[in-house]
Amino acid sequence: MSTPPRGLTPLVVALVTGAVFAPALLNGFVDWDDNVNFLTNASYRGLGAAQIRWMFASALSGHWIPLTWLTLGADYVVWGMNPFGYHLTSVVIHAANAALLFLVAQRLLGRALPAAPDHAVRLGALAAALAWAVHPLRVESVAWITERRDVVSGAFALLAVLAYLRMTEREGAARRRWLALAVLAYAAGLASKSIVMGLPIVLGLLDVYPLRRNGSAWREKVPFAALAVATAVVSLVVAAQAWPLTPLEARPLGVRLMQVPYVLLFYLRKSVAPTGLSPLYELAPLGSVPGVPVVASAIVVLLVAALAGALAWRGRPALLVAGGAYLALVAPVTGIVHIGAILVADRYSYLSTSPFAILLGGAVALACRRPRSVPAAALGGMAVWLLAMASLAWGQTQVWRSTESLWRSAIAADPACALCHSQLGSELGNRGLVGQAATHFAEAVRLRPGDPSFRRNLALALLKSGRGAEAAAHYGRLVEWMPDDAESLTRLGASLLQDRRPAEAAGPLERAVRLRPLEPEARYHLARAYTELGRAGDARAQAEAIRPLDARLAEQILANVTAHADVGRKARP
Repeated sequence: MSTPPRGLTPLVVALVTGAVFAPALLNGFVDWDDNVNFLTNASYRGLGAAQIRWMFASALSGHWIPLTWLTLGADYVVWGMNPFGYHLTSVVIHAANAALLFLVAQRLLGRALPAAPDHAVRLGALAAALAWAVHPLRVESVAWITERRDVVSGAFALLAVLAYLRMTEREGAARRRWLALAVLAYAAGLASKSIVMGLPIVLGLLDVYPLRRNGSAWREKVPFAALAVATAVVSLVVAAQAWPLTPLEARPLGVRLMQVPYVLLFYLRKSVAPTGLSPLYELAPLGSVPGVPVVASAIVVLLVAALAGALAWRGRPALLVAGGAYLALVAPVTGIVHIGAILVADRYSYLSTSPFAILLGGAVALACRRPRSVPAAALGGMAVWLLAMASLAWGQTQVWRSTESLWRSAIAADPACALCHSQLGSELGNRGLVGQAATHFAEAVRLRPGDPSFRRNLALALLKSGRGAEAAAHYGRLVEWMPDDAESLTRLGASLLQDRRPAEAAGPLERAVRLRPLEPEARYHLARAYTELGRAGDARAQAEAIRPLDARLAEQILANVTAHADVGRKARP
């Protein structure tokens, strides 16, 4: 094995990474937060004073990410709403991150293995960079435009580490300048996505090994720690404003702590064998992971921790440091503080798994110290594994081509994912394929019968399909759960009207009108019910009530009343 010329190696790593993720350039926006962040959000479009003010003041969807928004605003200036340009920027930044990781790995391996020849260190750094960069777990962060925040925050975090490593090699004023640059890069990373807040702990671990610095180095971490604490507070506040925190009653603290080993092992398992990747790993109905995976994960994590401790005791702390760095970077998303319907996500592995990639690079560097003694099968196996990861990443990138391809892939990975069926149903329904949408909504309801949102989607699809009796049954269940939900009452009435039961429809529609007197839809359907029941005067009264709200609907009601009266006159002898 050999490496490219010294100065070209980072460029080669970046080019290879960019080539693997090139299929993303043909992808579009997907209806999985892209619609909220870009398609219906005009606030980020541009780099004017108003847009920049919004970027720094906004916490859309629970994220304060002004520097990430700046890159997206620049995309809009250049590309408008053409998704090609947005994907191009994400791929380029990720490719640059691959080169940065090579440089970080090269410095760390050089310090860890001072006796190793230069070619061994560079081969190890090359293996580390490619093992991390072309892995299919990176796809979600790169191919999903919404997750631009991962690649941007990752770039600043890697720059912070590089600057910190340079700082440790300098003295005096140069040392202070490199430290300031490291702090500045870290602050920029936090302003791109708060998930990098664990970086100060990583730097402290690197001081122990491989830098082998003395105990006074902790003073340099004070500005990093202050930024981390401030960011943690801000992140918790803005996230709680956008999404309700999962209450302890729904997910007790004991359950959350038990799930931490499962989360930690999840990304390591997927790193070794990235099968069944999905944009959504749905929580079990009660927010718990089945007992066997939890117990098995805890056992494996304890065994790995014991092995790392034993190796560190014998003067080989690399595994312990890598594990500690991984834990520090993934800690914010272990589920102790929980929001939403997921516990794990591919994107959470973006930076957190890089310590193990560097550890793998160290193994390669050790093996290559004496090339003649390296088993060809071992190096060949490494090359085959990298090619396999690149091939899987190439294919996984195309999963994100469209909303439909995304959710069909998610259902293939986990047919029991109710939210995946619901998302696919919504996409099919938006395209007018209401019958197919109803099938997926029905599956979501079968999987999660107690979830009102899934049942509401199914009922609406059935109503639009002309299956009023079935729709009425589901809306009836929703009204049982939520007696004061005007929307369900209105559509229950509409379903009963579609099933030619105006007498039954009048009651829920009258209640809906009382709850929301300014809602035209409820009054319109109530007027229909009155018309069918021969109560023309009451129907006209609804028309007059609607007129200030929607004059077109008012005229339609009056036309319906007239037509019904004409039919009635013709029917009489």
